[in-house]
Amino acid sequence: MSLKYSDIAAFVDAGDSAATIASQLNDSGVTNKPINRADLVFLLNMRGMLTKLISNNSDEKWTGTILAMQSAIVAAGADDGPIRQWLSHVTNPTNTIWDTTQVDYAAPFKLMVTTFADQPGMPSSADFAAVVELGGGYKYAGVDAAAVQAVIDRQAKVDALDTAITAEQELAAPHNTAVSRLQALKNQDTYDLSLAAIEAEIATVREYPETYPAEGE
Repeated sequence: MSLKYSDIAAFVDAGDSAATIASQLNDSGVTNKPINRADLVFLLNMRGMLTKLISNNSDEKWTGTILAMQSAIVAAGADDGPIRQWLSHVTNPTNTIWDTTQVDYAAPFKLMVTTFADQPGMPSSADFAAVVELGGGYKYAGVDAAAVQAVIDRQAKVDALDTAITAEQELAAPHNTAVSRLQALKNQDTYDLSLAAIEAEIATVREYPETYPAEGE
């Protein structure tokens, strides 16, 4: 995926490091699109993860590796609230989607995957991967600290240019030509320019604004 600054802005504002942000994104379990409930129920049945045995007006009975996982959670004295919530959502025919684009739904499921996949009698990694694929895969798959830092660095460059442009716009001509120069620089791919190089360019434009022709001249 193409990581955007908006994906990480809240973490950056909180002072988190690039490594911490990457870990949080991966732990979120967020997928690229919501999962259709009917498709999910079909897949769970086909893979033996959750199969309905009895269904009538007064009773429903299910079986499958998901329920074995829930039993193991209860036996260990752990909180089975997340899996109970998930099962309630999945088995409710009035729900049309399981919105794993929302971290509140996705993160508990991702935790189940990392904790229980491939344990005896429980869903396999392949089972869980098939579920995630219904949501178009994990949105932040493969995102690491380096990818996060690259986005942070680029935003610092853009912010520096925006600040300079705003300052120049508040001054009279010939600073209008400086604004054009800075705007043209901002429109370039600033990944290949260091922040120091951009700041040096800003300083030069500010000192000699009349030497920079307006864009298009």
